[in-house]
Amino acid sequence: MVEVSDSPEDSMILDVSGGKVCVDTPTKFHCSWKGGNPPASVTLKYEKYSNTSKEEVEINVIPSKSHQTVKCLGIHIAANVSREKNLTIHYPPKTIEIKADEPFLEGDKGILHCKAINEYPEKYSYRWDPSNKTSQNFTFPQLNRTHNNEVYTCYASNKCSKRELHKRHWINVEYPPDITAPENVTLFENQASIIDCNAKGNPTPEVWLEDENRTFLSNSILTFNRKNISRVSCTVIAKSERNGNLTARKEINILLKLKAMFSSGSNGPKKRNVSNGETVIFKQCFYSHPKSDVKWQKNEESIDSNKYLITDYLQDEFPFKGSCTSLKIEDIKDDAIGTYTLTVENSIGKETVVFTLRYKNTLSPN
Repeated sequence: MVEVSDSPEDSMILDVSGGKVCVDTPTKFHCSWKGGNPPASVTLKYEKYSNTSKEEVEINVIPSKSHQTVKCLGIHIAANVSREKNLTIHYPPKTIEIKADEPFLEGDKGILHCKAINEYPEKYSYRWDPSNKTSQNFTFPQLNRTHNNEVYTCYASNKCSKRELHKRHWINVEYPPDITAPENVTLFENQASIIDCNAKGNPTPEVWLEDENRTFLSNSILTFNRKNISRVSCTVIAKSERNGNLTARKEINILLKLKAMFSSGSNGPKKRNVSNGETVIFKQCFYSHPKSDVKWQKNEESIDSNKYLITDYLQDEFPFKGSCTSLKIEDIKDDAIGTYTLTVENSIGKETVVFTLRYKNTLSPN
């Protein structure tokens, strides 16, 4: 009887379990050569490891970067065959860095660039928290101050990562300072005071006060009187090495608690010589704070408020808006002749001024 030997019909198959090879990670190599008569002997070799079996064989090894080839040898009475596979060994990331052109400036576009680092070329997958964006760059189309100090985390991994590597990044956004200061400050004359002027920002700002002639620290003790009363500016500057000087400014009105100050101008004479039928206007401008009550009297009798006017007075003579009051006396007759008294009074005090109306033939000229 003659025995016939048949070589294996199938091609030799050499593969990697899971389809990937990760450094320092247990990996199974598999080789098969089936269909021979008698069955072929198959030997699988990697580095110092070797295993032989009939038709198919496996070995479990931990791949190293110094050995990147696995070989399979098939021996049969009718034929011999060999296969080898060059391995692509993958490496998980070791560290992550996040780069950005910081500090950013409010209103600008900002980009965070995440990079997983290893000494071998690899493709990594990225994602960001809290947005769950899956790109290597995280883009802020327009930054604002609310982004400052927010935390963003970049995660990186590849097919060999046992877990995602991550790194946190605190956003640094610079912006013009926010000033906290009142619109108006009311003080007593010559009262020692500290004007409330504060600011917050990034970078930390410097704060000072200034008026037309002076500049002083924001915590300076100041006094004001009717001669130097003025608007004070709260001036703030935040010095940035990258974005230059970021500034802000706010005007503060200093209002003194004063009884009325009468104007030296914009008024007519206090004594008027008239004839019957004439018309006369008595006028007096003044400044006071708080606002004063105005009262006109004739020979100590009060005059109805609908008989006189009160208007605004805007002149450099007073530091802020004053008032003018005027009393119009038309078609003068005997009952109009006499003494008219103006009283201007607030919680600080009062001032009076007297106007006199007489006939021309009974009074010497002014």
